[in-house]
Amino acid sequence: MACPWCEAVVMHAGWLTPLAPGPADNQLPVVARDAVQAAYWAAVNAGKPLADYLQTAEGKPFANIWAAATVRSADQHVTNNPM
Repeated sequence: MACPWCEAVVMHAGWLTPLAPGPADNQLPVVARDAVQAAYWAAVNAGKPLADYLQTAEGKPFANIWAAATVRSADQHVTNNPM
């Protein structure tokens, strides 16, 4: 999986540290974070849109995962489709 902060490939080490670097041929599946799922999480757990959550101290580490347009679209989806 790609590290969300540095975008380097890392492998789960079975709860051991340090994480092992991925193979050179990079044939590992890539995990993509779903902006709509994150927007629902932000609405329910943080009580605010994802765009606002990404401006908080807790959300800043995730701010570069999605483009601003993707975040706006995810927030709009949540607004149009409440749980």
